[in-house]
Amino acid sequence: GCNYGFYSFYTASISKKNNVISIEASTHTSNEFLKNYKLNNFRNITFINKAVSDKDNEELHFNESENDWESSLTHDHFNIKSVNKIKTIKIDTLLQAYNLRDFLIFIKLDIEGHEMNAIDGALNTIKNFSPIIIIEFSKYIFADFENINFLKNFLKNYDYQIYNTQKNKVELDNILESINKLTKRHKTIGNYYLIKNSSNNLKLFKND
Repeated sequence: GCNYGFYSFYTASISKKNNVISIEASTHTSNEFLKNYKLNNFRNITFINKAVSDKDNEELHFNESENDWESSLTHDHFNIKSVNKIKTIKIDTLLQAYNLRDFLIFIKLDIEGHEMNAIDGALNTIKNFSPIIIIEFSKYIFADFENINFLKNFLKNYDYQIYNTQKNKVELDNILESINKLTKRHKTIGNYYLIKNSSNNLKLFKND
């Protein structure tokens, strides 16, 4: 979720040629994003108030937290402000209107446990364009054993590798070990990159 738009507005500000698609499931946070959007008058951001998933137009219950960064489709381990209905959309569907060959594609996922569903809904884009995927690894993802299997199979079948922010390879077993070492209070180990092996994006990532 793009939340209030910190990454969206920063990326849009780097260059007018950057095309940013920002998606947020929270109605309250979406309103705050749009206020920031209007204030900054960006022309290269498209905003959508939906939930990224593996299906289009599925109506799901979204748990709104009193703290905007906690809201989630997958859990309610926080003080709930409200429960709202939200429609889903796939990344593949979002990107159909774009000529992606003109872009270096980044997909940034921080959606409180629903990340594997989002990747599942982006497999055509991943297959054809090998985007760099920035993902926050958290307890909420790996609490579901099916998500572990999905990620393991995804890395193998699509020839992707996990990298940390120091640009070092990290094995999935090491990610799981780090998650298991988290205290009860802490829920995430931060952002990681999923990048296709032997791709131009990997060369750019390592050389930047």
